[in-house]
Amino acid sequence: MNFYVTISTVFSGTGFAPLPSPLYVQEQIECVKHIKGKKGHIFINDTIQKGSLILSIAGENCKKAESLDSCLKRFSLSDTVFIKALNYKAFELFSKEEQSINYYDLISVYKVEKSQLNSYTIKELGDEVFVSFVVEGGAADRAGIKAGDILLSIQGKQLAFEQLPDRYGLTNESLKHIRSHQSGESVEFQILRQSDILTIDVCLASYGIQFSYLYVFLTGLITIALGLFFGLMRANLKAARYTGLALTILGITFATGISLYPADYDFFTSTRYIINNTMLFLCFPFCFHSLLYFPKELYPASRNRFIKTVNYSLASFGALFASLAIIFDISCLKGIVPALILILLALLNLTAMLFHKKHHSSDTKKTMRFIIISYLINLFFLVFIQVSYHFFYSFFPSIFFEIITHSYLLLILIPISYIYTTWRYRLLDIEIKLKRNMLYNLASVSWRVLIIVAIAIFIVFLSHLEIFLPNIHFTGSNIEVLGTPLREEYRSIYEKIIIIISSIAFSVFIWAAGKKGQKLIDKFFYRIKFDYHLASKEISELTGRRTSTSKLAEEIVKTLGSLAHLKKVGLAIFKNETEFSTLKTYSESKNDNIDFPFDLESSFIKAIRQFSGGITVDYLPDGMRQKLKTQKIFYVVPIRLKSKLLASLLIGEKLSEIVLQSEDFEFLSSISNQISVSIENSFLYEELSRQERIKHELDLSRKIQTASLPQFVPNIEGLDIAGISLPAYEVGGDFYDYLTSNSSGLTVILGDVSGKGTSAALYMSKIQGIIRILHKYSSSPKDLLVKSDEQLKHNLDKGAFITALCTHFDLKEKTATVSRAGHLPLLYFSKKRNSFEILTPKGIGLGMGKASQFADYLEELKIGFDSGDIFILISDGVVDSRSSQNADFGQEKLIDNIKFCLDCSAEEIRDNIIKSIKLHTQQAEQYDDLTIVIVKIK
Repeated sequence: MNFYVTISTVFSGTGFAPLPSPLYVQEQIECVKHIKGKKGHIFINDTIQKGSLILSIAGENCKKAESLDSCLKRFSLSDTVFIKALNYKAFELFSKEEQSINYYDLISVYKVEKSQLNSYTIKELGDEVFVSFVVEGGAADRAGIKAGDILLSIQGKQLAFEQLPDRYGLTNESLKHIRSHQSGESVEFQILRQSDILTIDVCLASYGIQFSYLYVFLTGLITIALGLFFGLMRANLKAARYTGLALTILGITFATGISLYPADYDFFTSTRYIINNTMLFLCFPFCFHSLLYFPKELYPASRNRFIKTVNYSLASFGALFASLAIIFDISCLKGIVPALILILLALLNLTAMLFHKKHHSSDTKKTMRFIIISYLINLFFLVFIQVSYHFFYSFFPSIFFEIITHSYLLLILIPISYIYTTWRYRLLDIEIKLKRNMLYNLASVSWRVLIIVAIAIFIVFLSHLEIFLPNIHFTGSNIEVLGTPLREEYRSIYEKIIIIISSIAFSVFIWAAGKKGQKLIDKFFYRIKFDYHLASKEISELTGRRTSTSKLAEEIVKTLGSLAHLKKVGLAIFKNETEFSTLKTYSESKNDNIDFPFDLESSFIKAIRQFSGGITVDYLPDGMRQKLKTQKIFYVVPIRLKSKLLASLLIGEKLSEIVLQSEDFEFLSSISNQISVSIENSFLYEELSRQERIKHELDLSRKIQTASLPQFVPNIEGLDIAGISLPAYEVGGDFYDYLTSNSSGLTVILGDVSGKGTSAALYMSKIQGIIRILHKYSSSPKDLLVKSDEQLKHNLDKGAFITALCTHFDLKEKTATVSRAGHLPLLYFSKKRNSFEILTPKGIGLGMGKASQFADYLEELKIGFDSGDIFILISDGVVDSRSSQNADFGQEKLIDNIKFCLDCSAEEIRDNIIKSIKLHTQQAEQYDDLTIVIVKIK
């Protein structure tokens, strides 16, 4: 309502002021103008034109004709007198841009003969009104009224001025008279111009809207809307309620603050002033209070009731005082006292904020800074404008008018700072999302409009510029240098040519600058042309690297996402075309990885197998399509090597938020070939790495296993011992050990774990440890094997078993006690009888049956031995060693081999057996572990 009343108020387009002086020059006066120059005083001949006003004579102000006569009595008729006058020809300086110029600055000093100062040349006026400026293009300007005219009456009624607290202004009755007419109505203005009384009909227009009013009003509406949004959308949050209320009050202050000076304090005007003053005072404590909770609650300031009480009390007092001054029309108190209270409020809140600043954390200061800066900028400009207005306005009126008008634009920083802070730090559970595509279009259109406006402003500026032209004239064949100024028609032509050429040159320059600016906008919004060659080169560099599939996928998505300006991109590498092996994601948002359900992996691979190039997810089944779109994945690009489906690119939206074009799909299809080679290389690299790792682990296991076997032969008098274990693979399941005790003698055990390689080696290590511990508590080989079986029942997997041959040599009694748990028999050579015996006591493998069955079935055999006897303990790998013709080495060949070394040491017998086996197998691969222990009685 207030906005409508303001813009619809009738306005003649003139500015009125009290008459500077009643002494009116009605006839031209010859004079000498006095000018103070840098080098001294300058006097030039001049004239004081009709319509001028004389302000002083000989240094004395002249308000009436009587004072003029008293001033002139001191001079003779031939004397010259210095006078100050406002010359009529200076009135043309008044324009729309200088509407509030102090016309006293245009007063000049003249030297005039006293004889010219008389009632014939000077006329005394009454309380007429001075037309101080005329708005260019306004109603009065269109009707022909000029600045410097003397207004005698409007529609037959004379206007009057009164002294207001801060200035002179039209009386309420005069304002009512002017505004009583309707827009479009023809009103009679009677004016005095250069001694002529003119009657001019002025067709009144509405006041319209100044830019400053529009800025304030729109900012008010935006601030109110923002306050209501905060308060209503998040009413459950204390910070939102206080902030919403503060912004609403601030917005009402802005929206109701624009108005023309009222003709009368009617009900509407009084109500508007009361509301505006109340909101103006209350916005200080409410804004301060809201900043204690938004963006973050500030302790202990938010608990300080004293500062809140003082703040609200002072604001309420100021609002009440200002309202009473309006209601009871106390003019002298309408401006000064409320202004002082406002200043006090501003200082109080500023001091409180600075005092509590020391309690703010660095994060709180960072969050609050944009809001605080917006308030400080507006406060600074408010103080700056008020101070500079009084000291510098008269020197630069046009500049200050523009600064004051457009400085109101800074008010918009306040709601913008709240919006930005809420969006930047995601406050009040409000997530503001602005589509980058929309922002790009807005920025591009705004930039183009700005370029066009700049060109238009330049052309308009150039057309109003007074161009200096030398006295040179171009004819068809000559260039003439004239002694006189150019004729008007030639000057007009040359000016148009200069304007056209300058406009074209400026347009070319500004358009080039516009293209540069557009490139920056394109770069900021990721709209620059994609460098496919660079991206292809970066991807190709990954092909030659030796890395794992996981690391490769991570590098590919990172490279592709950054180069192609994608919000999100993933690479799924498949295993045997049936399941995901690796899934890596690159996203502009951290921790926004693609989550692909395990149950959809095979169906996804099956779905994309039919496509040869990139597709949108709309071609995929419903559940899969919805799952991918939920995670912001919109395109799928299968990656093949020949006919094998290796992987798939999962492409999200571009950072520019535009859909992928055909050239994008061509590029993705092109690099998919390079990626396929990289993936295949990574598979090979992983396989090689796996084999090397296994080999390294097996080497380490072999060392551990070798270390677990006897590292030295026990030095037992009467026994010559030699043993060896050669696994078929890096590690094996055969083992042997020498077990000694306090009593004289030695226990030799040799075993074979079912299976081969690592698993057998693990069991071997386990059985070795168990046997070594149980040997201390066992009385015989049978007892040792029975106890070992009981323990191994709990440590062997189903189907696993161990065979063992255990022999105890008692040197005192010269006996050997043998017990066999499913192993090969003990081979015994008796020197006395010169014959070989095969000792095969009954027994089943360890871990093959129940403990009671094992003990009942296990048999123990005791024999005597003499010097020269030989005991041979072997694993099945010895007799089962095969030649390239698949012929086993066999037990007979083993016995024949030993017969040739009966007089040899145990070590020589062992080595001869190994040598014979190698001769037998030749190049054939060893497929079973080979273990031998030779015990020879000395």
